[in-house]
Amino acid sequence: MKNLDQSQKFIFDNSAIRGQVVHLNQAYQDVISKHNYPDKIKHCLGQFLASVTALSSTLKFEGSLILQARSEGQVTLMMAECKNQEFVRAICHFNDNFDEDEPLFKNGTLALTLEPLSGKSYQSLIVLNENNIAAGIEDYYYQSEQIKTRFHLSVNNTQASAMMIQAMPLSADNSSLTIEDETYNRVSHLFSTLKDDELLSLSNQEILYRLFHEEEVRTFEAQPLSFKCGCSRERCENAVLNLGYEDAKALIQEQGKISIDCQMCNQHYSFKDSDLSTIFELPIN
Repeated sequence: MKNLDQSQKFIFDNSAIRGQVVHLNQAYQDVISKHNYPDKIKHCLGQFLASVTALSSTLKFEGSLILQARSEGQVTLMMAECKNQEFVRAICHFNDNFDEDEPLFKNGTLALTLEPLSGKSYQSLIVLNENNIAAGIEDYYYQSEQIKTRFHLSVNNTQASAMMIQAMPLSADNSSLTIEDETYNRVSHLFSTLKDDELLSLSNQEILYRLFHEEEVRTFEAQPLSFKCGCSRERCENAVLNLGYEDAKALIQEQGKISIDCQMCNQHYSFKDSDLSTIFELPIN
């Protein structure tokens, strides 16, 4: 049975190689339905979402992993985020005169940002390769982290999927394992035979068996995934509070209400004069 909206970890027993399979179905649809995106942007957003979700599986802390591209081309901003390895969201800003036949990015930069719930954020740059985002991520891990990584991204009209294998950094926890080049090269070669339709249509168990039935592979419990935006009425109330009572009241008198729209999910929040007493905790006459 096909695995829907989940991320599942697997490891190769007796070898320091780990992997992750990600499928975003309803979560992907929820993201692309929030805005009127061209098909080409929907496809690229799916790649970003699947990538950042798979990469977040390597984190050992609570927080967010964000993959973000900025460019001078048709796409000025594309961002995908996975929070706590469970919730995803994404957005894209693009030119009004968008042309499907033109490249999405021009003179762009790609950033990978780690935002732990506690502690400082960390950001690193990845080579922005529009034609092969997976290759850019592979190159980053090998050149910056000295970690061998393979990525496969597949997107269609209904889902975005990713599969990753990675040589684990040896530590006290896995010091008994080995990561000989011959082992990794064999697994990497088998990984390279994965096809888009297999990743999009088969269950994780079927995929792993087809690729690695001669290896000792162990899977872990799958983690459900869903779309969730960080906006809320409470956060918008705090924004109104930061305006100050006089400025907020003047704005409502001028416009009839204070309107706040979330660019990420298109949720609309509005505040009228009657809301100010609650927000500013004014005494009731």
